[in-house]
Amino acid sequence: WFWIREDERFHLGDVYLNAMGDDANSYLYYELVHLSGSIFPGISATKWSAFLVNAAALVAVLVLLYGIAGYFTADTKRKLMVCLLFGCSVGCLDLSTYLRAYMLAMAFQLALLLVHLKLYQAIRNGMEKAVRRDIVGLLILYPLGYIAHYTTGVWAAVLGIATVVIVIGLPLSFLMGEIGFYIALAIAIIGILG
Repeated sequence: WFWIREDERFHLGDVYLNAMGDDANSYLYYELVHLSGSIFPGISATKWSAFLVNAAALVAVLVLLYGIAGYFTADTKRKLMVCLLFGCSVGCLDLSTYLRAYMLAMAFQLALLLVHLKLYQAIRNGMEKAVRRDIVGLLILYPLGYIAHYTTGVWAAVLGIATVVIVIGLPLSFLMGEIGFYIALAIAIIGILG
C-alpha cells in the first residue's frame, strides 16, 4: 500500500481489501496513506506517505488537547503547556514515527472525549440544540474512530458509562423534558456502539 502505480491512484476499495486481508488493524489508516500517496505521487513509494498521515493526526491531537484543556483552565499558557508536555513526550514521538494507526486512533479518541465534554456541558446548561449537535457528532465519530482503530470501541464504552453516570446524577424533572429524549437516545447509541 506504500507504492501506488499511476493506474491505482485513488482506488480505495483495493486498499480496503488488502488491509483487511493482510493486517488485523482497521483500515482507515491505510486508506489515508493511499490517499496521501495518490495526491502526492512523488512520495507514494516512500514511507513519507504514511508519515504525512501521522503528522496530520499529530496536529489534530494537539488541537484537540488544547480544546480539552480549555474545559479545565481558561489560561492560554496552561492549555499550551498541556500541548507542549505531550508534544515533547516519548509517547508522542513514538506515536508520530511508528507508521501505524495509533496516532490516528488517538486523534479520534480525543475527539470523542472533547465531544463528550461538550455534551456534558450542554446537558448541564439545558442547551437542547447543543445536545442534538453533539449527539450527531458522536454518531459520526464513533464509526470513524472504530475504523481508525478497534481500540476506539473500548474508549467509546468507557465514555458511554461516564455519560450514564452523569445522566443518572441529573434531577428527574430535567430528564422528563425534550432534552431527556435526546439523552436517552445518546445512551442507547453509545450502548449499541460501545
